[in-house]
Amino acid sequence: ENVVVQSLLPSGLEVENPRLDTSEKLPWMSGETLKLAHQDIRDDRILVFTDLPPNQWQTIYSLLRAVTPGRFRLPPVQAEAMYDEALRATGQRGTIGIEVPR
Repeated sequence: ENVVVQSLLPSGLEVENPRLDTSEKLPWMSGETLKLAHQDIRDDRILVFTDLPPNQWQTIYSLLRAVTPGRFRLPPVQAEAMYDEALRATGQRGTIGIEVPR
C-alpha cells in the first residue's frame, strides 16, 4: 500500500501531459493499466502514487516527447512504500538514442 513509483527522465525528453485533451494516445497503450491515486509530472521526473496488488506485474504508460537529439543515459525506475522504508525496488539503467529524421 501507499507506493510511489519514480521515473527520472533523461535529457532530451519531456513529458506529454496526459491531462490535456490534445495529448495523443497510441494504439499499443491499451489493456490493463495500474489505477493511479495521483500522478505528479515534473520537468525531470514522473511520480506515480498508488497501491500495488501483491505478486502481480503492473503496467504504467507515460508518453514522452523527444526534444533534443543525442545519446542519453536512462535512469532506473524506482519504487518504494511511503510508510515502510524497508520496502523498495530499483529497475535497470539503460541508454536511449534520439535521432533527427532525414
